Amino acid sequence: MKKYIMFIISIMIDGLIPNVTLFNYNNITYFNPLCTVVSLVFLYNDKKDFVKLWLMSSIIYGALYINNLFLSFIIFFIVLMTIKGLKKLFSDNLIINLIQVMLVICIYDFIFFSINSLIITNKFIWEDYFYKVFHSIILNFIYGIILFFVFPKKSSKLNY
Repeated sequence: MKKYIMFIISIMIDGLIPNVTLFNYNNITYFNPLCTVVSLVFLYNDKKDFVKLWLMSSIIYGALYINNLFLSFIIFFIVLMTIKGLKKLFSDNLIINLIQVMLVICIYDFIFFSINSLIITNKFIWEDYFYKVFHSIILNFIYGIILFFVFPKKSSKLNY
């Protein structure tokens, strides 16, 4: 039950923060929450969760924020495959989870930003990408630390 509550709260935070803050740079919001993507680092448990998390996150997040389900399916599949690989290689602690959060954010933002920029402007602007990633990491590190301490039972290996 905690798993679904955390997922719903993450989706709501993703919609709330950009609407509350008015700061932006070249139409890129200053605070770029990817709390749903960050929560996947803590929610992923094993192979049986993979398909459920992939479908749930890509459909809900894609319908609410990306408005392109196909792109959402691709991005969240790659993100969850990255999380799956990292969970096999490393144990769960705060530093490793924050590194996982950083990698997942960079991958998510790179795929989304590159496809979006190629469709809209036909060029990829590295300065805007790094600006977006840097601000995504700052905000989502804070959220990752909160999730780590709210769910202290081996963080992603929650007992349900």
